[in-house]
Amino acid sequence: MEHTEQDRLWIWLGSVEGIGAQSFYTLIAAFGDAGEVYRAKEDDPRLGKLSAAVRARLKKAQTGAYMEALFGRLEKKGIKAVSRLHPDYLPPPALYVRGRLPVPLERAVAVVGSRRATRYGLEAAFTIGRDLALMGITVVSGLARGIDARAHEGALEAGGPVAGVLGCGVDVAYPKENARLCDRVAECGSLLSEYALGTRPLPGNFPMRNRIMSGLCRAAVVVEAGAKSGALITADHALAQGRDVYAVPGSIFSPACEGSNRLLSDGAAPLLKAEDIALAYGWGRQGKKAPQKAVSVPDDPLQQRIAARLSSGPASFDELADALGMEAGKLNSVLTIMELSGIIIQLSGRMFSLPEA
Repeated sequence: MEHTEQDRLWIWLGSVEGIGAQSFYTLIAAFGDAGEVYRAKEDDPRLGKLSAAVRARLKKAQTGAYMEALFGRLEKKGIKAVSRLHPDYLPPPALYVRGRLPVPLERAVAVVGSRRATRYGLEAAFTIGRDLALMGITVVSGLARGIDARAHEGALEAGGPVAGVLGCGVDVAYPKENARLCDRVAECGSLLSEYALGTRPLPGNFPMRNRIMSGLCRAAVVVEAGAKSGALITADHALAQGRDVYAVPGSIFSPACEGSNRLLSDGAAPLLKAEDIALAYGWGRQGKKAPQKAVSVPDDPLQQRIAARLSSGPASFDELADALGMEAGKLNSVLTIMELSGIIIQLSGRMFSLPEA
């Protein structure tokens, strides 16, 4: 793909760790163009509030070798990077926001994955979302069922910053079982979409949604993805936008992990705990300690069996019915009592879990 010099410089500046959208446009306004930033000294006053760590990374990137490595990596992977200066760049005409403005994106990470997630993937998504939020890092996801929803639930549990990017209008709940989750994200953070009010969730909307989601963030984390998961599109967009891609290692025997494991073999950074991201970017803790909850212990033997089953991770209604050999109506009554008693919590998609300790 052919790039003008200014086009290359915009892509270069956006690839420097620690320079998000707000910092990027602040620098362009201060220097006039990305070329002047490329030639700036580390102590240039126009660098403003950039931290010493970001200034050091900027200096390290001000070389022809860095530039050639950046575009060589894109070419090797067959990825096209299109900056705002390029004639093929297609920015959304408007961005609709339901909830808070401004959206806190200077420390933002996209957490994505498959809709048909395993218990391992759901637990990992919740833990990563919660732990990122506890460090004051904005958790951005697509509010799809599965990994996306679970990551947001973890972030909301921690009371941290959240942003959801939709492939429909911000007034449309999709999927319907996540309607309450959408409301909670809007109450505690922001729902964003490039689509006008009332726009239905058409299949073609979601690759474009993924592009915005990755573009808002410093990095994208693929928690669990099959070989054809849409989360891999988000990873491709992230690479094209100069973002970092992390993947959570999964079972080599599970088709649900085939895509995310492939990302690791292709060079994505393995993510074993959320703190790895904070350390990589020099993000100190800005959040709060995890809330401590008293976990109720059931007296009823049937409730104890259900709690024991959920101790290994979240499970769906059907999985509980099969594991316990219970009739659906009776199980539904017991689960309702347990939920009202605070022994379990119901997640999106009729998934059930023990409360976080």
